[in-house]
Order: sequence, then structure tokens, then C-alpha cells
Amino acid sequence: MGRTVTGESRAVVTGPNASSRLTALCTEYARLKPDLDALTDRVREISEAIKVEAGQQAWGCSIVDIDLPGFDHTLRVQTRVKWQFDVKRFKADEPESYVRYAVRRQVTELRRVAR
Repeated sequence: MGRTVTGESRAVVTGPNASSRLTALCTEYARLKPDLDALTDRVREISEAIKVEAGQQAWGCSIVDIDLPGFDHTLRVQTRVKWQFDVKRFKADEPESYVRYAVRRQVTELRRVAR
């Protein structure tokens, strides 16, 4: 397996041998990821359509339970108010406070990048 270091915190792994675990994992990832993306998009579309249909059948209700024959569970569509903290605005309006309360975390992610 070739490894080229291109700076203090970046490495490029090239030409892993065909029997390596990394090659097998990357091959499986490349095979499954497009299907996962398509399924994720389809589930999102179906979820939004269920919300619309349930809302039309039970207009004005904040909770709609969908209990269909043959399902082993009930689906619940619930409308509620959700509060979120506007970090971007807080950082712009109160930079000193933002710095005092900001917490640095390290996250490792996997994503495709252009060659």
C-alpha cells in the first residue's frame, strides 16, 4: 500500500493491494453508497407525502396515528413547535459571548471528493 504524506495532517493512500481490508471496505462502500443515497431520497419523499396525506385526512389535528392492517407498528405524524438556537446570528451579534461558550470538537467524516 502506498502512502504519500502531503503535509502535517493529510495523507493520501494509493494503490492498496487487492487483498487488503481497506480495499475490500472501499469496494463495498462504493457498491452500496449509490443505493443508500437513492433509498434515502425515496424514503424522504415518501415521508413527506405521508405527512401531506395524513394532514389532509385529519385537518387541524396535531397528532395523527396511522394504524393500518398488516403493519406491526403505528406511524405517528405529529406537528409541534421546535425551537432552535441561531448560532450564526449569535456569533455575529455577540462574538465575545460566542467565544466564551464555544466548544471545539473533533469529528471524523467520510465523503467522496473529486479527483
